[in-house]
Amino acid sequence: MLIKMDITKDYIRQKLSGSLPGEIAHLKMAPEHRIKELQKMKGDFSKARKSAVMVLLFHENEKLKIIYIRRSFYVGIHAGQIAFPGGRFEESDVEIVHTAFREIEEEIGIKKDKIELLGRLSDIYVPPSNFLISIFVGYLNEKPEYQRSEREVAEIIEVDYEEFLKQNVVKEKSFLVPSEKKSVFSPYYDVANIELWGASAMVTAELLDILKSDNGKNAAESLHEKYLDIAQKSLIRVQYSCGGNSTGIDEDTDYIPIVPENIVSVQTNIVYTEAQEDDVVSIIDLLKQNNLPVRDLVSGQRIFLVAIFGDQVIGCVAVEPYCGSGILRSLAVNESFRNQGVGQKLLSGAEIWAGNNGIQTLYLLTMTASTFFSKMNWNTTDRSAVSAEVAQSSEFASVCPATAICMKKELSK
Repeated sequence: MLIKMDITKDYIRQKLSGSLPGEIAHLKMAPEHRIKELQKMKGDFSKARKSAVMVLLFHENEKLKIIYIRRSFYVGIHAGQIAFPGGRFEESDVEIVHTAFREIEEEIGIKKDKIELLGRLSDIYVPPSNFLISIFVGYLNEKPEYQRSEREVAEIIEVDYEEFLKQNVVKEKSFLVPSEKKSVFSPYYDVANIELWGASAMVTAELLDILKSDNGKNAAESLHEKYLDIAQKSLIRVQYSCGGNSTGIDEDTDYIPIVPENIVSVQTNIVYTEAQEDDVVSIIDLLKQNNLPVRDLVSGQRIFLVAIFGDQVIGCVAVEPYCGSGILRSLAVNESFRNQGVGQKLLSGAEIWAGNNGIQTLYLLTMTASTFFSKMNWNTTDRSAVSAEVAQSSEFASVCPATAICMKKELSK
């Protein structure tokens, strides 16, 4: 279902003037290897080359349009890819914003005096080309007349903003990267007969989060407040510790409910607590290590619980509430901490949280862990038997394949 919004030029400028979600939004559409590449950089982009692109917008028939280009097939390591107009910084540009204006004119023939600069998005680093890209947002007061550079641009593509709001618009597949002679598995936007992935999709994700965020809040703030609101009445909101120095989904260990009498304080301990905003990157990395989906991680209402050893997130689990029922998902444990009961403790904590927040039935989809969940008193069920709200969730509607096993558990009142 489309979300109808009155997105004016002034509305966009106002949204861009606030704080930006940055990496939290970028990671929603990041290729699976990107997180590790960024972690290796440790935020040090001093050796990166500077470049700039322009996210160019205009209205046509009261619909907001976003301009993309398909690069010519001979142009460098990004040949043939969908991108925003832009390119590398040259000394004659003086300032990086001038790079964006110059490249716009060179590539698609739109002059600077036709563009109203509304603001900028977060910079993004692209490892294959070693570019740190500055992202500017410009607006055209009328539909542009293009003069395409045939040498650099194969095609100019206008995409309706509302296309990105449709259900099942985000998909996943492997993309061949000729310059690297390998395939890369990545989420992508399936819009306007194009497959938008990589850095351009990551930038688009931040733009969409900003335009869709509630009451003037940016996506990161809205996400954090949703976590706090959902968890407000949780009995496990306060940190608690349990003995042991490792973690894992242990199929051979009895189910141990997390209740006060089971809490043990020892010098070396694992802390189980509600996830905070700073944990998002670590959670995404952990889920990807476990081959679990992450593309919708920061959208929708969801509470994450995490297991922390020292300063490392070693386990996580999530619950999505849906009017009396809920979805349990994203149960993962660091490989070095498995077979020591942490997975079952996370599962127990999630069930306690769900029961104390009005959820009577939990559902899940699994490809590999049905034996584990059966030992935890979960039962297989027909996928068509879930509630309508659960069936329409991203987990059930698009993220997990039809071959996944559906299970449920009735929670004690």
